[in-house]
Amino acid sequence: MEKRKLKSKALFWYEQWYKQKVSPHLSFEEKRSLAKKISDESLKQPIYEPGLYYNVIDFPELKHLTSVDKISGMQLYVVFTEIMKEFGANVVSASEVGL
Repeated sequence: MEKRKLKSKALFWYEQWYKQKVSPHLSFEEKRSLAKKISDESLKQPIYEPGLYYNVIDFPELKHLTSVDKISGMQLYVVFTEIMKEFGANVVSASEVGL
């Protein structure tokens, strides 16, 4: 399967994970804090690049919502875009961009 299709499938599942497992369990303030951390990280390097992983401990808002120690940059990108959509920002979802 080509890389683009694999990315699209991963993004779809990350969106589902966020909507079902993350969003309902975070307060507005937690989402705002998480979005700021992801934004700050994205200023250092493009977080959506395949193969980039971050320690979940650096994102305490997500720590209790996942059973893994590392989270992918693509997953963080989806979390960020979904939070921005919830906050009313005019953003396009990651899968629509075709990352």
